[in-house]
Order: sequence, then C-alpha cells, then structure tokens
Amino acid sequence: MPACPHCRTEVSRQATTCPVCGHPLRGSAWDGGGDPYRIHDAGREGEGSRPGAGGAFLKGGCGCIVAFLVIGLLVVAVGGSMHIDIGGAILLFVIGGIIGLIVLAIYNKGRRDRDR
Repeated sequence: MPACPHCRTEVSRQATTCPVCGHPLRGSAWDGGGDPYRIHDAGREGEGSRPGAGGAFLKGGCGCIVAFLVIGLLVVAVGGSMHIDIGGAILLFVIGGIIGLIVLAIYNKGRRDRDR
C-alpha cells in the first residue's frame, strides 16, 4: 500500500484524499506515473506550486530583504542602530535573487538526477 506524502499514513490506491490529514492524492502517483511527493495546490491542476526562474528570483530577493529586516530589528532591540539606503536595499534584493536562482538550479538538477 502506498503512503500519504504528507503524513506517511498508508492509504488505498483508490483514495483521492488522505483519510488522516486530508492531503489531496492523485491516482497517477500511485500507478507509478507522476510524482507522489508533488505539492498540490488546491486551486490549480497540473504541476503544483513549483516556482520558475522569475519566481525563484523574486522569492530569494524578498527572503533576503526580510532576513535583513529581522536581523536589523534584533540589533535595534538590544540597543544598536540600523541604516540602509535604497542602493543597499536593491543590492540586497539582487543578491537574494541570485541565491534563489542557485537554489532552483540545484533543486532542478536533483530532480533530473532522481528521474534517471
């Protein structure tokens, strides 16, 4: 019997959702075709929620800005100070975007190697 990719509970091949956690399941994943570990987006059919290069760049850039702000707020909380100008913010966003693209390339290479 296959296992739910979310909670690892054994489920029937005919099940459309996991009886324990409610995670959506696809019949093709149980038949050997498709990816049983794919993250399903309830509002979309198809490939799930895998970001493309533009999405990876945007998420990486925003993630880098958010990380900087969180660290800056911690520094301010202990009595320090924080300053960044618009040029620094843009540079930080671009660096985060490049990191996002690198992570996406590594992820895609891992998927290609796994599928061989």
